[in-house]
Amino acid sequence: ISQSHVLSGKLLAEKTVELLTKKNGAAKGNVVHVQGMAGASPVIDANKGWDEVMAAYPNIKTVAVADAGFTTEGGMKVMEDFMQRFPAGQIDAVRTDYSAMTIGALEAIKKAGRKELLGYVVGEGGHYLAIQAVVAGEIARETQTPPQFGELAIKSALDILAGKEVPARQQVPIKVFNSDDKEFAKKYLDDIRSKNLEF
Repeated sequence: ISQSHVLSGKLLAEKTVELLTKKNGAAKGNVVHVQGMAGASPVIDANKGWDEVMAAYPNIKTVAVADAGFTTEGGMKVMEDFMQRFPAGQIDAVRTDYSAMTIGALEAIKKAGRKELLGYVVGEGGHYLAIQAVVAGEIARETQTPPQFGELAIKSALDILAGKEVPARQQVPIKVFNSDDKEFAKKYLDDIRSKNLEF
């Protein structure tokens, strides 16, 4: 029982195509990738989904990739390095693999005064801090890493005990939070925070 990181990768790529087409008048631009960890299965799957979409858009180029270890500190450091390598105007969008790194990258962007990148960040995770940034318009799209595995696991176990057939692989549906649909993001954010949840 898992989520589809391939789907998340596709969703982030599709949003990036939309953002860059609107920004540059065509599907073109430079993307930097704050990567979780090379070789991690979610990263491999997300890259597969991203690449499937981007195969049709050769003028959107990932110009830099660096591992940030799925941490806020890592995201901040990697983004700082990217901004030193690429002055303003040379990065069109930022992609990250997890909310903690996204928050670190956003901190680095704000600290460096690179406001042109705000609103051109896409990431995966669904932590409440990232959803807050979606509502603020700083993240364009955040896909959820769903926390609702328990219910499906228990239901599947009960079905097995009752002698019913259960699929060998099941996917938990993911939610997608967009800065152009702040009401949906805010409603989910209010709901999880009212229960003192982070996801």
